Amino acid sequence: MEANKITFSVVSDGTSNPGWNNRLKEKVGHSASKILKSYGLEKTSDIKTDIVIIKGEIFSNDYSLADVYAEAKKRSLREMEVETAYLTVEKITAEDMEAIGLRYIIVMHQPIANGNICMNEDCLFEIVRNHDCCRLELISDRPGFSKYTSSYGFAFAANS
Repeated sequence: MEANKITFSVVSDGTSNPGWNNRLKEKVGHSASKILKSYGLEKTSDIKTDIVIIKGEIFSNDYSLADVYAEAKKRSLREMEVETAYLTVEKITAEDMEAIGLRYIIVMHQPIANGNICMNEDCLFEIVRNHDCCRLELISDRPGFSKYTSSYGFAFAANS
């Protein structure tokens, strides 16, 4: 394992959106819960996804999602399916994130157009480490919306 990336795998199991809301319960923030209830997820079964989390520490202090996508392209990584965000927040723990020095992991999937849930902007799922748990939240994909630091990681799918 390289010092600036984390890898692991998840496998889909056919869970539907309402099923994810029930299954993840306290691991889902309010806005993310609204997406789980309304988003047209195409559920899958037995699909293995190899996840690669690029740590923000490899970038300069002032970087954007465009820089992150460029780095992912160099590494032959791709956006993941939205369902993979659910599997990732279920698998990773606050202790895991703390051990690798991350407070946030932005799950890099096709942005979700969500009406008024995320300030009328397209959004991405973000895993946020709190004191003793991880929660799935939403973050705008608008350029310049957030200042990313070394405490961020960016989750992509490895090309098979």
